Amino acid sequence: MSMVGYILGLGDRHPSNILLDRYSGKIVHIDFGDCFESAMRREKYPEKIPFRLTRMLQKAMEVSGIEGNFRNTCENTLRVMRANKDSLLAIMEAFVYDPLLSFRLLNLKALMKNKDDQQQGVVPEAPEPNSNSQSKAIGKAAENIIGHIKQKVQ
Repeated sequence: MSMVGYILGLGDRHPSNILLDRYSGKIVHIDFGDCFESAMRREKYPEKIPFRLTRMLQKAMEVSGIEGNFRNTCENTLRVMRANKDSLLAIMEAFVYDPLLSFRLLNLKALMKNKDDQQQGVVPEAPEPNSNSQSKAIGKAAENIIGHIKQKVQ
């Protein structure tokens, strides 16, 4: 999941968002609110690292540590994602253009005319729902996200 999270820009990955299924022993990730690197660009407490690999997790990785199964799994996951990048990008385009995600992509502060407006606390009028300017802004943000994912799977 670390490599998938890195490629997709999943943020807010901490132990409270990773559950363990009692019956199967499988790991279940929850809370995908910070995706497409939105956590790295937020104003308050931006995430600076692509994924968390704490000492506690490293200690749980058998005798070989990160050079054993963890590394092999990461390399194989990236290899599979790169081999199937066309399918991955097609799926990602559907998610990026999802209207539920568009509110995260469309940052109203980006619509402010200049830094003086930001410092004075002037908030621009929100564009009409589905307006042309909103659609263009969402489209541009989506293109940037897809472009960044393409770079990672090259």
